[in-house]
Amino acid sequence: MTPFSKNEAAEPKAKAALIDFLRSNGCIPRKSAVATEFNINRYANRADVVLANDDGLHFFEIKTERDTLHRLERQIEAYSLHANFVTVALTKKHVDVAYPLLPEHVGLLQLPCPFFGNEVKLLRAAKPSPSYDAVAMLSLLPADAINSRLLQSSRNRRRADLVREAAALPTEAIRAATLAFVIDRYRLTTAALLKATKNRTIRSADLVHLKKWDRSNRKPTEATGVAPPMTTAAIDAEIYQYVGKSFGPVPAEITQLLGLTQNLI
Repeated sequence: MTPFSKNEAAEPKAKAALIDFLRSNGCIPRKSAVATEFNINRYANRADVVLANDDGLHFFEIKTERDTLHRLERQIEAYSLHANFVTVALTKKHVDVAYPLLPEHVGLLQLPCPFFGNEVKLLRAAKPSPSYDAVAMLSLLPADAINSRLLQSSRNRRRADLVREAAALPTEAIRAATLAFVIDRYRLTTAALLKATKNRTIRSADLVHLKKWDRSNRKPTEATGVAPPMTTAAIDAEIYQYVGKSFGPVPAEITQLLGLTQNLI
């Protein structure tokens, strides 16, 4: 297998190696999804990689050679509230120090250095989180998703009221709704990544397929079947789509300037 180039940053390489490992072990089947940089707890924490599949929601925290373990305990605590499973992926530098500190339910992967997906080692499998909290998982859902997926209410209500009512539902219903929302949100980007990397190793550059798609150009590409990442031209189109509608017609010189700008992109 061809080694990764030396100029790639450590964390993206680690994410790619981890996702490649998950794919190789059958953890990303159809009707599942993978995401990176997944914000939780009102943006106080951010999981490096998230996997949503039939087993549940699985959060992964990565620590490379350049990282420290200062925040690891707090991160695990937050992840354990929001996810069914939590795993830390560490380079060998951190394994011996972190292992005795990890709660029993937290899984442990050893990342190689340099990063090759097939060399990631499973040291301990994750177990269901004992502190998983249904209300915490509701925080991963926008208000309209809580309403449509759990309450089926036609009334517009405050988020706090929606959460209060939804929290009284069975935990399994909340888990299923949250899992379905995450899969629906990231399944197309996941499919694009898997299609682009079929029969080869996932590299850090491939993670661009997991970025959010362009809202102003929803036409799927022939290669991936999903909309491409947002381009500069698309951003301009989204910014300027309302020009002239609120403040009168666009002056001719501005129209000409915008045309020249588009031609240069």
